[in-house]
Amino acid sequence: INAEYGEYGEYFVNHFSKTAQLHHPGRQAVPVTGEEHAQALAAVRQYKLQQQKRSSTFVPPSQYLQEEIPSWLREYATYPEIEYEWGGQSYQSLDRYQTMMTRLYREELRKLIEGYEDYRNTLIAELEERMVRMAMEEQGPAAGTLLCR
Repeated sequence: INAEYGEYGEYFVNHFSKTAQLHHPGRQAVPVTGEEHAQALAAVRQYKLQQQKRSSTFVPPSQYLQEEIPSWLREYATYPEIEYEWGGQSYQSLDRYQTMMTRLYREELRKLIEGYEDYRNTLIAELEERMVRMAMEEQGPAAGTLLCR
């Protein structure tokens, strides 16, 4: 249950039952006046309208997400200083190339992040190994012989 604020003031929304009310559901019920009842109905209408707007704003994925990226576009993404004349392209072509460029940049970013994660894991392993070595050195040679037996 969330408290939301609209043009009719604060109201509480139960997202499971898709209902709204003016008073907190955990508090003791308070008698409702006619005006409060009208406000509650307006709040419920407002909530339902918001839900309809949210559900109707679905944007389907681009059809270009699975399309093969041309080699010249890969080159352009790698070397942005290459001059290319975009003026003669149609809107659909530009949209397609923009989607492909976004894909290329995401792939590049994913590889970069994976590299940093590998480096971080290597550092963590090295730190743990050094901590074990330091603990062994602090215990002295006698502790080491006990461990070897």
